[in-house]
Amino acid sequence: MTDHKDDDAFLGTYFADARAAAPGPDADLVARVLADAASAHPAAAHAPTPIGLWARLAGMFNPVGGFAGASVVAASALLGITIGYGGPDAVLTLPGIGDLAGGSVYEDALELMGSTSLDISALEG
Repeated sequence: MTDHKDDDAFLGTYFADARAAAPGPDADLVARVLADAASAHPAAAHAPTPIGLWARLAGMFNPVGGFAGASVVAASALLGITIGYGGPDAVLTLPGIGDLAGGSVYEDALELMGSTSLDISALEG
């Protein structure tokens, strides 16, 4: 049998030499890899210019047609609120609109029902 007590010291010197002389990549290989990476990398784009407040607001209103479309939407909403709050007769009192309609909406409804007056006491049980 052989004596294995000195094998650890003998192998230790080989491992120390191997750690000290770690092989690095070839300089030609490194140059080719860097050249390939530089050719595959896209050109640097310019930084985007900051967008001002008015441009951001215009961008928000683009889906409805810009500021003109937003104005129409706001006017329509205001008209809808006015009609809903005041009722149709309040709108008919505006100059020119009552002439187009030709009278009260309630009067037209009562004419269709065949009565000129509405007796609420008749509805009570």
